Amino acid sequence: HYLNDDSNNGNSNNDHDGNNGNNEGYEDNEGNDGDNSNNEDNEGNNDNNGEEGDEFNEGNYNGEGNYNGEGNYNGVNDDNDLDDEVNGINDGDANGSNDGDANNVNDDDDLDDEVNGSLNGQTKPRRARRTANKDIKPSQLRFYSGSWVDILTNAKYRHRLFINTVAPFPERTTKGLADAHRSLLDAIGEFKEEKRLPLDQDLYNKHSSGMTTIVFEDAATYRGRLKALGREIVDTYYRDAVRLEVPLDRHSDQLETLIRRSVGHLLKDSVFLLGAELDENGRSNNFGHRAISEFSRQFYYSGKPDCLSDLFPDVFKKALPTPCLAMVLTCIVNCLEEFQTGNFAAIPFTGQRYEAVHAAMTELINTVDRDPYHGRKLGRLLARIATEGRVYSKRSGNPLAKQFKVVLD
Repeated sequence: HYLNDDSNNGNSNNDHDGNNGNNEGYEDNEGNDGDNSNNEDNEGNNDNNGEEGDEFNEGNYNGEGNYNGEGNYNGVNDDNDLDDEVNGINDGDANGSNDGDANNVNDDDDLDDEVNGSLNGQTKPRRARRTANKDIKPSQLRFYSGSWVDILTNAKYRHRLFINTVAPFPERTTKGLADAHRSLLDAIGEFKEEKRLPLDQDLYNKHSSGMTTIVFEDAATYRGRLKALGREIVDTYYRDAVRLEVPLDRHSDQLETLIRRSVGHLLKDSVFLLGAELDENGRSNNFGHRAISEFSRQFYYSGKPDCLSDLFPDVFKKALPTPCLAMVLTCIVNCLEEFQTGNFAAIPFTGQRYEAVHAAMTELINTVDRDPYHGRKLGRLLARIATEGRVYSKRSGNPLAKQFKVVLD
């Protein structure tokens, strides 16, 4: 019931600029990245964080390094120059740069803590807060310093855009790691073009696989943040379905049945997508539920330093991209399904279960988009989310903060 009877499925010139969900056929073979939804970016031990899929497959990555049977990705061969991959980084003597010195992890603060341990009543030296350098791995961001930290952070942002607009559930295969490596190379190329500072090419040649792992594993952490917000949105905007109270004339053991039926009603025929009211012409408001626009604004236009709309304004300024809408809808399905038994039971937000759901949501969006009437409405909805999102991001923080005052009478 997305298209009313008098609609037709002809082509139309719709008035939005969002992308139409370019889905690629990835296998659904990921690990858990939804259960630990509340994790922020963890730049400590990333080796097992949000690990997705099986061990590395054997084979070659574009002729640059091999996967072996032990699951190690050797990265770019030592005889391949970084210049060849990003059209050259003219840094002169790579040994003259300290940007990538893996041994320059700064533990000066810990040394100061021990030297000044007797201050403020301390009688014993404070334990060092950081692990020894030998325990820090190339697959951890803090292994690196200087310009490489900026490059890797930029690479993670670029890969987040990729998973939101192209491949939502990349798996740990040759292709999945190749996509992450491409985001890394794009970040290096941007650094080379804008900063024109020397980079340690030897460090890249030695640790490109660790750098790629950092970028790849950030995807699971990022989806965990999406899932955490999704749970809040569902708890707020679908509360009548997932937080029912037992009526006085019913027994408490009937609560599970009531919740199961309510959630089942929302998921059946995708009722959860529809706005509560019909439009002025008496026709359905597809994707009109308030939860959808709020979720999209709060996640993609949050105003935080790493929100995608600020990092990539050319992509998000005019309208929310349709692949991002598909990601939001898929996450809502995941969060609703956690209540489908009548009790809350966590379900990981992984490709193994939700790649197919994302593809179905993309097809629904495209079906609406092709309709002359509903396609125009979809375009206006995506544009309104972007417009209101920009306003939302400008007043990030507590909107009541400026309303507090005192009365000095």
